[in-house]
Amino acid sequence: MHAAAQVIVEKHDGEFPTDFESVLALPGIGRYTAGAILSIALDQKLPILEGNTIRLFARLMTMQSDPRTTNNQKALWEFSESLLPRKRCGDFNQALMELGSQICNPKRPKCLVCPVNNLCMTAVKGLQEQIPVASKKVKYEDLLEAAIVVNKADRILVRQCGPGERWESLWDFPRYTLSPDTEAKSHAQQLLKQLKEETGLAAELSGPVFQMKHAVTRYRITLQCWKGDGVTGRLKKTQTPTRWATLREIEEMPMSVTGRKIARKLKSK
Repeated sequence: MHAAAQVIVEKHDGEFPTDFESVLALPGIGRYTAGAILSIALDQKLPILEGNTIRLFARLMTMQSDPRTTNNQKALWEFSESLLPRKRCGDFNQALMELGSQICNPKRPKCLVCPVNNLCMTAVKGLQEQIPVASKKVKYEDLLEAAIVVNKADRILVRQCGPGERWESLWDFPRYTLSPDTEAKSHAQQLLKQLKEETGLAAELSGPVFQMKHAVTRYRITLQCWKGDGVTGRLKKTQTPTRWATLREIEEMPMSVTGRKIARKLKSK
């Protein structure tokens, strides 16, 4: 939200944009959110697709395969767009979401009171328990990562995540993947080497000071936080923006979720 607010101020003079492409370009805004904002707030003729309407449309279309595949998502978006009325699209979209959440439930849908049950072949064929088809369970891969809090006087080293990286355009502490099969001493040596190669800086590492666990897409990540003091060397030019910042400045930066958690722990000490 903070990153989106900055773009609105910088590129739209502080006014929230009213065209679909500009809203979609805002950080953190996807196709569904952009359509929901503009249809509900400005009554623009834009489709929506989220959990409740995916289930509703999959049943209305008697979709007997995973609705989250690329081809089925395309078909669902097209179906959603085909339903839009000429006026009151915002009300219509909200009604669809309510129909999905209150009537077309995942289990035991209330078909007898559904206003469109005569159009639903899933209900006619008694396939409510089979549709929508459940997605295949994600096979998670375990990762061990380390974030380094590099201190110099009252400033801390942060970098902006580059194109194609996790949390693209957000700020984070220098972060590296570790081998789970090696000891902390080897981890420290690896981190020192990577920090030097990436930033030109050397530091005295200690840690891990603490760790946290989180999941991203198909990864279950154990994130260790290390401290880097006694910095020597000169910060070199990197592929992505890297800078020294105070904790106060870091509080104002758009950061990754785990980066924000680390910053809060630093502030509380």
